[in-house]
Order: sequence, then C-alpha cells, then structure tokens
Amino acid sequence: MGSAPITLCEQDTNAYLREYYPLILRLAQRIQDGLPSRNAYDDLVQAGMLAAWACAGHHQRFAAPQEFVKLLAVRIRGAMLDLLREEDWAPRRLRKKNKSLEIGAAHCIQRLQRYPNDQELAEAMGWSVHELHQHWSEIGRAAPLYLEDVLPAHSELMDDTAQPHHRAERDEAKTFLTEAIAALSEEERTALSLYVLEELTLEDVAHVMGFKSKNTALKWVTQGITKCRAFLLAQGLDAESV
Repeated sequence: MGSAPITLCEQDTNAYLREYYPLILRLAQRIQDGLPSRNAYDDLVQAGMLAAWACAGHHQRFAAPQEFVKLLAVRIRGAMLDLLREEDWAPRRLRKKNKSLEIGAAHCIQRLQRYPNDQELAEAMGWSVHELHQHWSEIGRAAPLYLEDVLPAHSELMDDTAQPHHRAERDEAKTFLTEAIAALSEEERTALSLYVLEELTLEDVAHVMGFKSKNTALKWVTQGITKCRAFLLAQGLDAESV
C-alpha cells in the first residue's frame, strides 16, 4: 500500500518545479527532435509541467530521491507522448497500414522463428521491397514510433507501489523486449541504443553512425521499434493493450 501524497505550500511547489524544469525541457526537446512535420515544443513543455506538478507530493521524492527522478522522467515523458497520441499526428490510413505490417511481421516471426528479412516481409505483405522501404520512410516522417509503446502502458512503470500483476506484465515485456532488440540488425540496434539508452538526439545519432541527415537515423530507429513491436505481438503481447 503506497504512502499518502505530501501536501506542499505554493512556495515549495514553485521551487520544486524550477528544480526539475531543465529535465522537462530536455525531454521535450528529445521528443520534438523526432517530429519533422510540426513544432510542438511549447505544448510538450506544458504537458511536462503539469505531469511534474502532479508528482510534487509523491512520497518517493523525499524517501528515495534517485528513484523519484526515474519515476518523474517516466511520468513527464508519458504525458508528452499522450499529448501527441491524442492529436493523432499520423493519418489513420498510415497507422492502419503500419499496424497491418506489425501483424504481418509477427506472423513471419512465428513461422520462421526469427525476424524476416525485407524480401520475406514484403512478400508476406504482398508488397515490393521498394514499397516496404517507402513505408518505413513515410511512417518515420509522419510521426515517430515511441519505444515506450512496447512496454506496458501503466503510469506506475517505475513506481514501487505498482500492483503485482502490473509488475509481472512489465517484467515479462522487458524480457521479450531484450530478446527483440538482440535480434535486430546492427544498424537498428545501434540506432536504438544511442537514441533510447544514451538519449542522444537524432542529429547526434546520425553523426555517430556516419549518416548525412537525421532522417536516416529516424528511419533506423522507426524500423527497429516497429520490429520490436512485431516481436512482442508474436509473443502475445500487444503493445497497445498490455
């Protein structure tokens, strides 16, 4: 059973928000970096501020400060991503097409016991390889696919008060996700590692990997994330329903 939230005075709350404002800005900039079609930075910052304010009285802030920072980053990022999902950046046609691709890739994984190569995936979808590559580019330009979507969408993801069954779902998803990432191509795995784990911007990922533009880095990140989603789907874990 979790501890009751701690009530703070307005002065303490303002000081708290100033303390974590740089974190909010950094997370907003990283997400904005993956949005080539529109500037949503100010809206992302606002969503992050509201999420941080809601966590001001969280007991971990005082009992376990380091764990609280992890929790807060998850809550802030989640609020920003929820904002983008609500606005439905990618056209429904494109989202539907990408979901079909994930399902097709999941069926290939179940049949082949490995990721399909581009030729195998294209044939399974009734597409040409060129059409498959066009789709990777199109979905990457329209809206980024967030790695958070392949983990259980519970706000208690990093919270020690999470319900046991939520923790079990999270741990199972993380195990499968580790396997999924290990099976990616070297380019996909490197791009995901730099972008997600080391939190580099897409420009920095492109520079490290020797690409001419961030669009190439976005392609590898998007392609890797879609494959991870397909892998989890093949294991019976739908990223949108777990």
